[in-house]
Parts: sequence; structure tokens; C-alpha cells
Amino acid sequence: MFVDKKRLGALLKWYKYEVGDDLIAVLIVDRDGLLIEAVSKEGKENIEKRFIGAFGALVDLVLKKITHDFDLGTFGAGTFDTDKYRFIFCEAGDEYVLVTVLDALAMIDPYFAYSYLAAEKIARIVEGEPVSPVIPKIIVDRTLQIIERKVSTLQKITIHSKENVYKLILGGDGAVGKTSIVKRFTEGLFADNYKATIGTSISKKECKFDGLDSLVRFVIWDLAGQAQFKRIRPSYLAESGAGILVFDVSNRESFENIKNWYNEITKSAPPDIFLILAGNKTDLENTRVVSHTEGEALAKELGISYIETSAKNGENINEAFKVLALQLIQRFIEAEEVYQIVTKTSEKILITRQNSIPEQDFDKYKYVKVPIKQIWDNLERELIPWLRENIEILNDALNLNLKPEEETDDNSKLDLFAFDEFGNKTIIINQFQQTDYYHLGMILSKIAKHNAKNIIWICEEALPEYKDAIEWLNKYTNEDILFYLVEIEVLKVENYPPIPKLNVVVEPSQILVAKRTLKYDKKISKIDKIRITFWIELNEKLNQNVPDHSNL
Repeated sequence: MFVDKKRLGALLKWYKYEVGDDLIAVLIVDRDGLLIEAVSKEGKENIEKRFIGAFGALVDLVLKKITHDFDLGTFGAGTFDTDKYRFIFCEAGDEYVLVTVLDALAMIDPYFAYSYLAAEKIARIVEGEPVSPVIPKIIVDRTLQIIERKVSTLQKITIHSKENVYKLILGGDGAVGKTSIVKRFTEGLFADNYKATIGTSISKKECKFDGLDSLVRFVIWDLAGQAQFKRIRPSYLAESGAGILVFDVSNRESFENIKNWYNEITKSAPPDIFLILAGNKTDLENTRVVSHTEGEALAKELGISYIETSAKNGENINEAFKVLALQLIQRFIEAEEVYQIVTKTSEKILITRQNSIPEQDFDKYKYVKVPIKQIWDNLERELIPWLRENIEILNDALNLNLKPEEETDDNSKLDLFAFDEFGNKTIIINQFQQTDYYHLGMILSKIAKHNAKNIIWICEEALPEYKDAIEWLNKYTNEDILFYLVEIEVLKVENYPPIPKLNVVVEPSQILVAKRTLKYDKKISKIDKIRITFWIELNEKLNQNVPDHSNL
């Protein structure tokens, strides 16, 4: 079968541009792993060397699993993680698979819609259909993480809500082509003669997602664009789940009025409505007055996706509705673990420290926060051992001198036990995500059980009420028990391994620390003892007489 590699290459370049920095490479392969077309950051020559060898080792394990282990050989979409890369597989018709190779620390969820849309376009190109190579900019929640990182595990992506019905509205000035867009989408037709919509026009059409076993049914409300209908439009906007704002690329006034339409719709429609911006009539290239860049900039300002369409020739009409449908069902995505694959190619993700990165590089490159579960997927097996081996990072953050206790069967595997410089027992309680009541209660029970003198609570996010609770404990207990609350985050700086960072949220006052030193330090000199006693007594006097100036 003849495959138009030029069109495939153009499509992949758009895909690379829209996915952005997390993309290492994107490949089109056949069911046997033979490379058809590819694009990467480093050029096609390096793809052969870096990815095809490693990917080829997974062909028997992954591609054949996809092909043979599911009814009719249909898998749809899935993910596979190695220690070095994250792969998204999307079937592109019966013969080919689109493989997206992402950085090991990237999240899958924001890029799945791009991958699925590109795979559909590839299938149509292979069939010889006229397809635009343009991948529209899709606004997605880049913090969303439903598909977790599972090394050496093939996961099938599914939609747990099989049928979804949404009311979809089209807004925009009169004569921008709203009715023509609907007619092209629902009937595959285009009418040259213009007839203004009176009030509203309602039609229905569904978007099917082959391989995901899901469909979205749209009840489409085409709103009249003329000013005289503005008074009645709010009643049509109720219960709308999605909408397309349309302007004519050959009519600047229609473009400038989009903000008015956006405000009108968001004022009357539900707050969670999904909108996209469509620049229509791209077939009128000679009379175009609104550029693609201007359209993208406006969409970015409004926080919505942007696509350019032509109702006359059908360009990107189906894609506009597919983009909306994908955004709507994104919340229903789930990953089903279908196959555990053991490979010999895994490499441990490197972790570095901020002081190992030259200061000029840390300032030069932008850094992003990485969810800590992408580095340590399991408390017992990964985060606790890392803390044990890197206790000096905690010591630096808290100005302590902790030494880990030897592991025993009596100790909880979810906590780290250590001793401070005075031999006092320290419990380091670790928690993914936000602080919660369960872990606060655990702190109190473990103090009693282990007679601990230091409690260090490490979490991803310290909520205000728990910060207040730890501050209260430090205020109303004496120097025998000290409490610390610490947030852990991971930063990723370009060209460097990820950097764990500990941020102290709550720590005991300097006076409590001084009292602790005075009580437990057997080697303290006489002069230091006198000096510390003086400052403690001075602080207590200040606290009695001038509370605002105590604890200096």
C-alpha cells in the first residue's frame, strides 16, 4: 500500500510543535515495529540510534500483545513506561500505530487528546482521504494525573463512561458560518446560499471514539448571531456542556466581537462549560484579515483551544467537534493494567541536588514542579529508602544532625526512625499529597508508642489547619518534644536530573531549641550555658512584658 510520507511528516511536525518540550520523539510504526515515519528533537537520524533499538526490544512484548490479545486485534490506546521514557500507543487504523515518546517525568494525561487526534488523522491519510496536517492547540489541565507511571507495565486507556450526551452551542456574529459548520458536521454538506438563523436551530450528531469503546452525543444548538436575538439567547445557554465560538477569518469585526460572545456565554452557561475558538472560512485565503497567530493569541487569552476550519471544503470540521468531545471525556479516562512486562533495559531515574547544578544554569533555565509520585511511586520501597540514604538533605533543611536508626522488624516500614545529636529518638512520618487527620492522629499515637522527642512530618502539601495544629503543639509542649512540618517537592531543570527540595513550613522556636540544648547537651561549656540561660530568661521577660518582641 502506498503511504504518503510527506503528509505524514507534516502532520508529525505539527504534533511535535503542539506537544512541546516533554516530547522526545513521535513515531509511526507498523504492527511489526517497522518505522514508517518519525520526528524528534534531535533529527530523524538519531531516532534510529536512540529509540528504534530500544523500541524494537518491546515489539514482541507490546505490539504483539496489542495485536493478538484483544478481540479482532483492536487495542485502541495504551501506555508503557520504562525508567527512561514514557510511551503512548494509539492505533492509527488497522496497520499502523502512533508511538509518542515522552520524558520519563512527563504526565500522560495532557497529551492523550493530541495523540488520539493525530492517530485518527494518520489513519485517514493512509486511506487517501484529504486531511489537514494541522494539529489544533488543545487547552488541557496539565496538572491532571489519572494515568499513573508504572514501569514495565502495559496499560490500556479506556473511558469508563461509555455514552455521554452534551448540549453544544455555537456562538458568533451572523454570517460567520455557524450553520454551515453544523451542516457539514451532521450531513457532510455545504450550502452556498446564506440564510440567517432565526432564534436557534437544533440538530444532533455523535462522535465515536474507536478503540476507546465510547461515544459522545451532541445536541447542537446553533444560536442566531444577529443583535436582535441577544435578549433571548441566555435562555438557550442553560445546561450547555460545550460550545464553539466562531469568527470569520475574512471579517475582523467578527473576530473583535468574540470577547463579547465569550462574556455572554460564560455569564449564562454552566461554569464548567468547555469552549473552543474556531476561525472559519480559511478557504478565503486571498481576503483573509485575521492571522492564525492572532486567533491563537485570543484563544490563549480566553483559556480555550483554537482551531481553524472551512465549512466549504470540510477542513477541520470533524476535528473541531472531536477536540471538544475529547476534552469532555478526559475526566472519564482510566488506565487498565493489562500486562506486566519485565525488560532488561531499565535504568534508574537519576536524582540530583540543587547545589550540584551551576548557579548560572539554575537561573538560566526554567524549572517545573514534578509530582513526587513520578519519582517515588511507593512510600515503603522508594521514598523511605531515598530519605535514609540522603538524610543530610533533611539535616540541612532543619539544621539538625540526624542519624538513621538501623532497620528492625518492630519499626513501621512507612516511617523513618533516627536519632538526633543528643540521642533522642526521632520519627519521620512521610505522606504523599496533602496533610490529613489520619496522619495527624498517627503523630500523637507514635509519640506515645516510641517515646519520640522529635517528630518530622513530611508531605506534598501542608494545609493551613494542619500548619496551625503543629504550631499549637510547639507552643503548648515543652522542649522535650519538638515538631516539624516539611513540604517536599521535585523540580525539573532543563538538561539536569530532577531535584528534590524540602521546604520547612513549621519548626520549633529558637527558644525551645535553646532549652533542648541546655537540657540534653552533656558537652556544653560553662560559658555557653550561661549565655543560653541569659537569652532564655530575657526572652521569658520579654514575653511577659512585651509579647510582640519575644523570641528574638
